[in-house]
Amino acid sequence: MSASQFTADNEDASMIMSFDSIDDSGDQNLLSALTGLMGRFNIGDDGQLHYFGSQSNYHLMNSISDKSSMESTVSLQRRGLAAVERMGKNMPLSIALQEHLLELYWTWQHPWNYIIHKEVFSRAFRSRTYDRYCTPLLLSAIFALACRFSDCKELRTVGEDPNTAGSAFFEQAKILFLYESQAPIIATVQAAALMSMRALSDGQEALGWLYCGNAVRMALNLGLNIDCSQWVTSGLISEDEAEVRKVTWWGCFVLDKYVSTFDIKFPL
Repeated sequence: MSASQFTADNEDASMIMSFDSIDDSGDQNLLSALTGLMGRFNIGDDGQLHYFGSQSNYHLMNSISDKSSMESTVSLQRRGLAAVERMGKNMPLSIALQEHLLELYWTWQHPWNYIIHKEVFSRAFRSRTYDRYCTPLLLSAIFALACRFSDCKELRTVGEDPNTAGSAFFEQAKILFLYESQAPIIATVQAAALMSMRALSDGQEALGWLYCGNAVRMALNLGLNIDCSQWVTSGLISEDEAEVRKVTWWGCFVLDKYVSTFDIKFPL
């Protein structure tokens, strides 16, 4: 993965755009009514769907914001990739080896650590174009875990030490996360959750708890915990997007419970 290989689709979204045009004249249950009073989804400066509470200024805004106030996610991803290359942390992999690691991930990690929608992710991966569902950061986090299931020595930083399998990808992911977390998308949440699992597998409990907290808080910021079925009905987001949001939030919820068992900490 390198900055020169990076391609992306829709970048320019600098409007704070409210979804008040949704027709809510039909029957609504009490929970939906209360949710509407408490906050709403808006598209933020970074072009991503966020949930803003009723006390947030963004809950009321419906105006154009300063385009330069926040870098786009793709711009930050490019900067992250450039930093990885500059620091000599880039780990190029052949397509065959990438697919090998993905197969290991789907076989051994995915069944019990369900946070990535396999079909949507695989579709994006096969297109060979990074988008909101498949990013360099997410791939690095996946590979950092999947390497633990491979006996391939070239995936280790120390050839004879299996404990170092995937360490280079984890270091790469840490750098990319510093950039992408400034304008997170769903893939950023997923990557943070996987990085939490990787840190815990290394015995780094504090770091694992930190990445878990990052994942949960970014998920809340993106409103992944909110039922968005009415936005699907209205055509504002796709069914795939809604399903990915649900899967990711459930994965964060389970991870939070899992990490809480390592120490006396308060889960969600």
